[in-house]
Amino acid sequence: NLQRTNRTLQNSFLENVLLPDIDYKLWKISNPSSSKLNRQPVLFVPGHRANADLVRSLSSSMHDPHNEFQFFTVDFDEERTLLHGSFILNQAVFVNLAIRKIHQMYRKVDNEQRLIVIGYSAGGIVARTAMLLSNHPKRCVVSDLILLSSPVSRPPFSAEPSLELLYKEVNKAWLLSFYNTSRDCLHHHISSSSQSTLPLAANFVCPTCVPKLRVVSI
Repeated sequence: NLQRTNRTLQNSFLENVLLPDIDYKLWKISNPSSSKLNRQPVLFVPGHRANADLVRSLSSSMHDPHNEFQFFTVDFDEERTLLHGSFILNQAVFVNLAIRKIHQMYRKVDNEQRLIVIGYSAGGIVARTAMLLSNHPKRCVVSDLILLSSPVSRPPFSAEPSLELLYKEVNKAWLLSFYNTSRDCLHHHISSSSQSTLPLAANFVCPTCVPKLRVVSI
């Protein structure tokens, strides 16, 4: 069963990005035989119009017979992620809140426990963007990023100029992350052009945790 971990997490997101009409949630996959958290936390980030229930196949006993993994998923209410770059930014802010909440849940069990993040389709660019934002945990609490069928170099289609811009700047920031003393890495800002139908602006911090990640693209 999917259990909402904390209603206040959703409210915190709405307060942060000021989008009261968007209903994002964080869900925990419960184990009917035990109330304890499994050893390894995994956060699933769905893609464009994807249902959070996709995590069920990953968390099935066929893939995890010994209950090693504790699955969580963010739920973007099947939002059209790839219609505009602002959707990606909003979701990325919430992903970081989810990462913080999960890490807080494990702090009592193992303060050094790190998360695996799985980005499916457009969830991959959301996860990669999250690691550049200022609300990403300063401690590098994500150990692995797994990209499932996720476009990396450019969006699969460009419905709006902000998508191309966001992909370009996210990829640039990830590249610069391996040179953390770079002035460009320390001071990085993107804003959309006048061609964009909606404003897009973000300050990317130097992603010092990126070089410590193991990244797999499948």
